[in-house]
Amino acid sequence: MRLKKDSLLLKIIFYNNMAVLLTASMIAFILTFITLKDIGAQVPKLAAEKIKTLDRYYTFYMSKMRDDISMISQNPNTFFNSDISQNDTLNYQLFSDKLKSQLEKQNYKIYSDTIFSIIGKNNEILGESGDEEVLRKFSISKSRNYLNFINKRSKYQMKTSFWEKIPDDIIVRISVPYYGDPEIKAYVLTFVIDDKFLEVCHDFMGLEAEDKMFLLSGGNYSKGTLGISTGEKFLSDKVRSELQLRDHKYFFIEKTLNKEPYYMALYPIRNTNGIFLGSIGIALSQGEVIRIKTLVFLFIASVAITLILFNSIFFGKIFYKTLTPLAEVAEASDRISQGDYDVDLKIKSTGEIGTLIMSFKKMIKTIRCTQNELKSQNLKLQENIFRINVIEKLLLGIHVEDDIFDVIRSIANALTSEMGLGYSRAIFLRYSREIESLVGEYAIINSNVIETKDDGVAGAVGGFRFQSESLNELVSYIKIPVRKTSLMADSVNDKKIIYHNDRGYKYNLGNEFLMSLGLNNFIIIPIYSNERDYGCILVDNFMKDRVVTTEEVELLNLLILNLGIHFKNRILEEEKIDNERAITIGKLSEKFLDGRKPLLEKIDAIVEKAKLGNENFREEFLELERELLNVKRENSILTDYSDMKEYRFEVFDLEALFEEIYNEHKDNMISNNITVSLFVKSRERVYGDRAELKKAFTEIMDNAFDAVIKSDKTNKKINIVLSRAKNTEKVRIRIFDNGIGMSESQLQNIYEPFVSYKKNASGLGLSIAYRIIKHHRGIIKFESQENVSTQAKITLNAYKEEK
Repeated sequence: MRLKKDSLLLKIIFYNNMAVLLTASMIAFILTFITLKDIGAQVPKLAAEKIKTLDRYYTFYMSKMRDDISMISQNPNTFFNSDISQNDTLNYQLFSDKLKSQLEKQNYKIYSDTIFSIIGKNNEILGESGDEEVLRKFSISKSRNYLNFINKRSKYQMKTSFWEKIPDDIIVRISVPYYGDPEIKAYVLTFVIDDKFLEVCHDFMGLEAEDKMFLLSGGNYSKGTLGISTGEKFLSDKVRSELQLRDHKYFFIEKTLNKEPYYMALYPIRNTNGIFLGSIGIALSQGEVIRIKTLVFLFIASVAITLILFNSIFFGKIFYKTLTPLAEVAEASDRISQGDYDVDLKIKSTGEIGTLIMSFKKMIKTIRCTQNELKSQNLKLQENIFRINVIEKLLLGIHVEDDIFDVIRSIANALTSEMGLGYSRAIFLRYSREIESLVGEYAIINSNVIETKDDGVAGAVGGFRFQSESLNELVSYIKIPVRKTSLMADSVNDKKIIYHNDRGYKYNLGNEFLMSLGLNNFIIIPIYSNERDYGCILVDNFMKDRVVTTEEVELLNLLILNLGIHFKNRILEEEKIDNERAITIGKLSEKFLDGRKPLLEKIDAIVEKAKLGNENFREEFLELERELLNVKRENSILTDYSDMKEYRFEVFDLEALFEEIYNEHKDNMISNNITVSLFVKSRERVYGDRAELKKAFTEIMDNAFDAVIKSDKTNKKINIVLSRAKNTEKVRIRIFDNGIGMSESQLQNIYEPFVSYKKNASGLGLSIAYRIIKHHRGIIKFESQENVSTQAKITLNAYKEEK
């Protein structure tokens, strides 16, 4: 069996080893934790024992000194000549020298650096003996706290000792009361805590060579064997604050000095007022403990590695034999995926392996989908910030006065710009209400995609030209019905962004051409306002591994919501202008038409009388009558345009409406040899204001009639076609004529009020028709070719009872 690096056998062995490792590690961890905890607890325990020993030693040390002082001071006259009587004046300085000398004889090492003082009954120093240098150091300090302390003690108080700091040195004073001489109150022995004292303590407690003794003055290092500078800050302010409290008899800390870890026990030193002066410390080296812990860890690691090796070898053979049939299935599946279908599997195993073969392809598809979903989670924060800035600039750059579709194109450009949102391609599909479909308008491609092709990276791909360079030419052939289920239609209908971090061919986009574009990690962005759907923009990350995240979709939602607000404001502004214009025209109509009405009535009466009179004037008056009728018609149109009436909706038959319009114009059509044909492909009913729609269709028919009359063609025709749009709920009305047609500039201004290319016409007829169709949520378009034909295309919503 051929093993691969991703072989199932290797994975099972690996995970089995992991299970053994985790199990062994867990057991080892528990044992190690207990062992190391016990080992680690030995140091604090030892430190506690040592600091208590130090405390006991200090007590013993002080007691011995007091005993020595008491012993030598029992009979002071023995130290002087026998001929000096008790009544003679005693030389206290000489007396202190003699007593100090006796102490040195008992233990020179202990008493050589001490100061012996005789304190009088008035707290004065009667005599003081000791090393000159030490005396000079003490004389610098003006402190005599020990005198006050001695004074406060009663006669029956026990002998005691106390600490003092002068100035950075910590000293010990031992006070022994004396009652043999009324002039003497007490003897005081003073000595400095120095290196010699620390060395004696070190030897007494039996500390190892790597263990240290030291003295702290306040929170700073003073003396000892730690190898750091005198006066260097040793304790933090927090620890020092804790030591100021009187609750601590001992204090323990861990500290690393010169890369050597120590566990330290501190014996706080306080003066007679309980103020913290410093500490005597014991630093126990933890180096040996760490070495023991390291050895334990290495031992456990070696045991775990041995177990893994043994497990790999022993169970590997078992797994190899067990998984050989499965490996053959895997190799066969690999050959099938490469197109080799001539596979003869000789497998004796049954059950799950057979099921595995059947589900192999489904598993691959699931794995790919899972990978794409995982990739979608790799968006960086900086990209989101960049997108926010881009969208903010886009919103600030939108101008309501611009054409809406120009704004949409600028959005599409920003979506595909590397300075913008950086998508590879953007395809805009415009929503056509006439055919209820999304129609391809244009495609915009990121310049980086073209540069990649020029570099030859993507040039070898056969469909690259089709997917990029020719894309703009082919987009115009796209047509997607919005009433059929597809991602594009759902996005427009539901007004929501739809995105997938996957290949586009896997989804129903509504058009096979879109599914063949190689879409990758795509987004469908609907463009709409409250009043109208404009279409959608399809963008994707073609040739990029970048996935679409929920953050960028939320930003795009913000963009389209703001676009909708801009578009709504524009429409409201246009409606406001149109309403104001209609109101203005209405006021003008009211002012001037009311004045013309009596005149027209008089002229009309004169014409009627004249037609019955002289035959010589009959033709002139008939011409005047025609002009009069034209003025009345224009007055009526002007009134209709300016009248903001309320529509009255009802259900009616379009065929019957057009037959009615034809019958009203029948005589005029026949007299001018115009053939009018009505083709009804589908009998439909609509819901609207019948009178207003009749007015609109009449205006369109009148324009067709005028165009045909002016034509020099012999077969003058007007054709009306009523049909139902395929796969939609729309009614289509087509009105064809073979008249003189219109130029491109005439088509552009066809709905503008007061713009007319007919003599003595108001130019309001088609404006009224456009407004009526618009109020019925319909669409009206004109297509024309000069001297050939004109076609008016009207689309209305068909009536459905359930709606």
